Amino acid sequence: MMQEVLAKSDGTTLLEHIEDCLDVLSELTETLPLLPTVTNLNNFWELLFYAVYLHDWGKTHLEFQKVLSDEPNFWNHQRHEIYSVPFVDKLALTNEENLLIKRAILGHHKDFANLVKRYKSDEELELEYLSKWKRKKSYHNSFHPEEYVQNLRFNLNYGYLKLLIKRLEKTHGKFTNKEKNPLSNSVDFQRQAHPLISIAKKSLDIEFLPEEKTYWQNMILGAATKICDHYG
Repeated sequence: MMQEVLAKSDGTTLLEHIEDCLDVLSELTETLPLLPTVTNLNNFWELLFYAVYLHDWGKTHLEFQKVLSDEPNFWNHQRHEIYSVPFVDKLALTNEENLLIKRAILGHHKDFANLVKRYKSDEELELEYLSKWKRKKSYHNSFHPEEYVQNLRFNLNYGYLKLLIKRLEKTHGKFTNKEKNPLSNSVDFQRQAHPLISIAKKSLDIEFLPEEKTYWQNMILGAATKICDHYG
C-alpha cells in the first residue's frame, strides 16, 4: 500500500488539500466571473486550475514529509514551491501561459525578492557539502540537500504523483475543455534550471507596469492561487 503524502502537519493529505483548494476555485468562478475579462485571458479559469492543482506537488519531497511528521530530516529549510514548478511543463501551453503558472506557483507563499535571497550557487553548495554534510555519517545521499536537480530526480514521491496525475482525469473536465488528461507532456527533470534564478530573479529584473496586460495577468493569477491555497 502506498504511503500517504501529507500537505499539512495536522494530517491533511495532499490530495485532500488540493480538493479543498479546488472547492474554493469553484466558488471564485461564481463570485468573480469577470476575472477572465479583467485579465484579458479567456482561459483564466483553466490556467488557475492548473496552478492550484500543481502548486504543492513539491511537498511530496521525502525530507519535507519528515518535517511535517516531526522526524529528523535533511530538508535544510528549502522551499517546496521550487519542486512544484517543473511539473507545469507537463502541460501543453504557450510559453507565456507556462510562465504565468510557474510564477503563480513559485510565489504562492513568499515574494520573489525573499526567495532569491535563499538561493545558493553550486560553489556555495559544494563548500557546504565539503565542510559540513560530507562529515555527517548519517547523511544518506551523495548529494547536498539543496542540490536542486538531484533532489528533484531522487527525493520526490513519484508514485504518489502518478496517482495525482490519474486523479486529474476525474477533475479537469470541470475547469477545462480538454477531453484527455492535460498532463500529457514528458519533463526532463535532469535538465531543470533552478526556479529561483530562471523565474524569480528574471522576473525581478523586469519592470512590470500597471498599464500592461501582463502586469494584471501575473498579479491576479498569483493572487487567485494564493486565495485558493490559503482558504483551502
